[in-house]
Parts: sequence; C-alpha cells; structure tokens
Amino acid sequence: LYAKLILLFACATISFLAEAKLEAKPAEINEQDVKEKMQEIMKAHVTYKRLTPIIAKRALENFIDSLDPMKTYFLQNEVEKWLEPDDAELEKIIKDFESGHFPAFQSIYETMKVAIKRRNKMEESLDTAVLPMNVTAKEFKDLAWCKTDKELYERLSRLRALQLEVAAKLGKDAKELALQRLKKRRQKVEDEFCSKDKKYDQEVLCTYILKAMAASLDAHTNYFTPQEANQFLISVQQRLLGIGVQLRDDVDGFT
Repeated sequence: LYAKLILLFACATISFLAEAKLEAKPAEINEQDVKEKMQEIMKAHVTYKRLTPIIAKRALENFIDSLDPMKTYFLQNEVEKWLEPDDAELEKIIKDFESGHFPAFQSIYETMKVAIKRRNKMEESLDTAVLPMNVTAKEFKDLAWCKTDKELYERLSRLRALQLEVAAKLGKDAKELALQRLKKRRQKVEDEFCSKDKKYDQEVLCTYILKAMAASLDAHTNYFTPQEANQFLISVQQRLLGIGVQLRDDVDGFT
C-alpha cells in the first residue's frame, strides 16, 4: 500500500519532476559548438543532411517543451510566435544557424527567466491562499497554454492542491519531506536557468538548444552531454552484467 501511495504521489507531481531535463551538468559548449555538433549529427543522419524549415520548427517546439513541459511558466502570447513561426522566421533561423548564432532560442530563454520570477511570486501567494478542492490528475494531461496571469495562477493553485492532497496520504513526516524535495527540485531547475555566471548560463542555453535540435530529426536521435553519456553507459553496463554480457569501448566503438 505504501508503495502504491508513493507511485501515486510521483504521478501527481510529475510537473516538477519533468521540469528538470538536465540530469547532469550542461556540456561545456558555445554557439559555434552547437552548429558544428549538429552538422556532425546531420551528416550521419539517414534523412536530414541539413537544417530545413521543418526541422527548425520542430527544434523550437522541442526547446519550449524542454523549458516548460507542463505549461506552468509561459503564457500563450509569449510562445505562440515561436510555435507557429512564418516562413521568413524559419529561414532566418536557418541562416542564423549557418553562422553559428541562435537569437530565436536566446529570446525564448530570456522570456523563461522572466516567467520564472512571475511563477515564484505566484507560488509565494499560494502559501497562504485557500486552495481548490477535488482536483484530479487528469486535469494536467494535454494542457493548453494559459492565456492570462489569472489562468496561470489557477493552474498552479490546482497543482498545489493536488500535491498536498496526495502528500497527506503519506503521513505527516513523509508529507513534509516530499513537499520539501519538490520545492528544492523546482528551485534547482530555476537556478540553473538564472545563473549569474555568464559562461555557465551560456552552456545551459547551448545544451538545451543542441538537445532540442538533435531530437527534432526523429524520435530516436538525442544528444547526451558527456556526463549524461557516462551515466548512460554505466547503466547499460550494469544491465548487461546482470545477464553475463560485458560492454567494451574501443577504437571501433562499443562491443
């Protein structure tokens, strides 16, 4: 029963868990590195050998989704230009890419920083607010973008109510611990976006851009940072050892 409650709590609080896309430190890359690594990926790709308007549009969608997967930061008017870009905007993104610049993604990233401040103010207000009742997890599936601050505040209040309701079933001590972890997880993600270290901030931005662009090629193409790749290999190695197989990295690849 306790395990089932933990699982239910995890499902109800997936918004916070989904917001942390970088499970490891960002790659130490700049805009020129993004261009070169993406060109390398496309060179090896079966279908897409260059950046096209379709790929550019998908990359924008992926980028926005990676920043705000549960639609609890951006408002509709802040992202609709990028979700439905015209041909001229897509061509500009392609030209910018060819010169190793990403102003469209930078603009979205800066908007995210402003949205974080707005959400934090709303979260503070919710600490003393009367929360709604009878909230279900189904409400948070296939969400549309909020159009106003009022709609966003209502979404956050319902999310908070659902989290508290499920956490209450874990017992007092477990409830407080779970809620503290959720808050720290969200703050950790937000701090990553709002770093005062310009070099680190640029690395975070470029890592998200490269991930979004790589994933836009197809459902099976992804970019792993060096640390993520190492974690992945360790995980695979452990699974293979469990069935008596060993993974070896040599000059010809993994065997």
